[in-house]
Amino acid sequence: MPKFKVVIGLLLYITSCMGLLIAPAYVSMSLAAYSAEFIASHGPRIPAFSSTTLSVMPHATAICFSVLAASLLLAFLAFRRVKEKDTRLYWIGVLSNINFYTVLLLFGMVLIGFFLLPKFANGI
Repeated sequence: MPKFKVVIGLLLYITSCMGLLIAPAYVSMSLAAYSAEFIASHGPRIPAFSSTTLSVMPHATAICFSVLAASLLLAFLAFRRVKEKDTRLYWIGVLSNINFYTVLLLFGMVLIGFFLLPKFANGI
């Protein structure tokens, strides 16, 4: 059973790191497919969250890669410094959750702030 925990923990961590590598591509693809004027094309009202999303979207690569670098550094430190396996798995699980939530934040900002809120604010 302990080897199963280690395999699942590492699999979750590796997939969260892959998510951090893939997320900027999808965010930049949506920004390239729809220009920055897409938000204003629905009407005169632009929600504040949508303008914040527009300012964050070009920096998705920097956000994801900095979180990935910090995560890899902390994972390396967890494997080098922590002696107990259960504590290592706990920290790897925490790091994978932080990675997944960063990806979720970026995709949520694009979906809600770029596509849904401008339509709802203008009654479309």
